Amino acid sequence: MLRMPFLDHLQELRSRILKIVLGLLVAGAISLTFVNQLWRLIAAPAVEALTRLGIKPPTLKAITPMEQFNVIWVKLPFLCALFIAAPWVVYQIWVLSLPDFISASAVMQCHSCFALLGCSSSAAHSHIL
Repeated sequence: MLRMPFLDHLQELRSRILKIVLGLLVAGAISLTFVNQLWRLIAAPAVEALTRLGIKPPTLKAITPMEQFNVIWVKLPFLCALFIAAPWVVYQIWVLSLPDFISASAVMQCHSCFALLGCSSSAAHSHIL
């Protein structure tokens, strides 16, 4: 087990939190660039249902003045950023807590298991999409 002074642990925690925030910001920027395509993808089932009900034109209505802005430009990119950055966030948390739980000889085995888990989850997500 790696022994570190308390302030070094705080420094490591701070660096991991900054890496998580930077990963979320990058994922948020990516989400904002594709927000129109994402909204069309999200709204397509509702528009199709309105068309089947015979409503012409099939448009979604906002109940409050800021609803469209909040949903399209804030909530949707935020949720997509969380989804995109989730592997990065989990990895940072894993690397931060790994020395506390596992001996040095088993670290490589856990990293390979984590990589395998990441590959299988990304394959499952691509199958869903």
